Amino acid sequence: MEPIDTLSIYYEQPGTPIYVGSDILDQLTDKLQEHVPTNRIAVVTNSVIRDNHGDALQKALNRLSVESIILQIPDSEEAKSWEWVSNLISAMEQHGMDRNSTIIAFGGGVVGDMTGFTASIYKRGIAFVQIPTTLLAQVDSSIGGKVAINHPMAKNLIGAFYQPNLIYIDTKLLNTLLLEDFRSGIAEIIKTGVIMDADFFAYLEENIDELLKREPEILRYIVEKSCRYKINVVKQDPLEKTGLRKILNYGHTVGHALEAVMDFKLRHGEAVSIGMVAAMQLAIDLGFADTSCADRQSNLLKRTGLPTELPNGVNVDELISRIRLDKKGAFRFVLPSTIGSVKCDYTADGKTIYDHKLSIEQIRKALKSVNWSIF
Repeated sequence: MEPIDTLSIYYEQPGTPIYVGSDILDQLTDKLQEHVPTNRIAVVTNSVIRDNHGDALQKALNRLSVESIILQIPDSEEAKSWEWVSNLISAMEQHGMDRNSTIIAFGGGVVGDMTGFTASIYKRGIAFVQIPTTLLAQVDSSIGGKVAINHPMAKNLIGAFYQPNLIYIDTKLLNTLLLEDFRSGIAEIIKTGVIMDADFFAYLEENIDELLKREPEILRYIVEKSCRYKINVVKQDPLEKTGLRKILNYGHTVGHALEAVMDFKLRHGEAVSIGMVAAMQLAIDLGFADTSCADRQSNLLKRTGLPTELPNGVNVDELISRIRLDKKGAFRFVLPSTIGSVKCDYTADGKTIYDHKLSIEQIRKALKSVNWSIF
């Protein structure tokens, strides 16, 4: 089995091999030996993943001639804290880990974020492997090198760019994922089609029912395709310097704010789904896109079972204030021009601008016109 690609964030360092397949956990040992030679391994996971897949992973690791331990963290954002990072480091010290050791994130976005952050600071950085077990993590958060923990003032406020030594994606692990969490991951996949590839969006329209059934070959193809799109963007803007990586924030301006004001009771993909509807309406209001784009996007989101309207009880002023805080005082949105591409502006010196500064009035108008019940 060959990697689908090799991703390098820090160009002076070797790239990260990324493998995607179905039912490939038993091949993990070979890839660890090839890419991540180590003397000890710590696996970070939660109780749900450990119960469902812990034995299979341990069986694979037992083939290595190194000691491995499993460290369990809460299955919630609570784990992305200094307290739990400290707990991990204490356990790693007790088990004799050093700079030649490896830490494996075996879980979703929370596990990947806090494990990667711990790897980045432990003994000034140790080897780090991502084995994502949620659809959202497989197509999005495991790729790109962003790792972080939360702060009382904001989510992901404390973080770094820290590239994994290996990303190993087994789509069979998704068979035990809750349907709501699976749908949440599909929101990011739909986002990819809207901002990057009309043909891929059309493929999703044609195959969404099979995807929801987790038909193995359809699922593997869509996950691999989504990974390739994100890899391509990250390769061109690895440290968020050129602005291109901002296109991945489509739907996230409202989405992040909505997650915060609802105290994270909405799943990330559910919030992004609503944010995509809002951003598309803004694009229509500004003359960037037409209503057929909005209809296709909303129809696909609804067929997936994702929300397209704001839940009852959300205060719009609080939502707008949260957007202002998240965007450091400015209201900037990535907006589509059609299915498959985003609207770009250009500066006098030829620099591309991928997001657009909008007024509160424009945002309010868009929210009202998408028939959100709070108005």
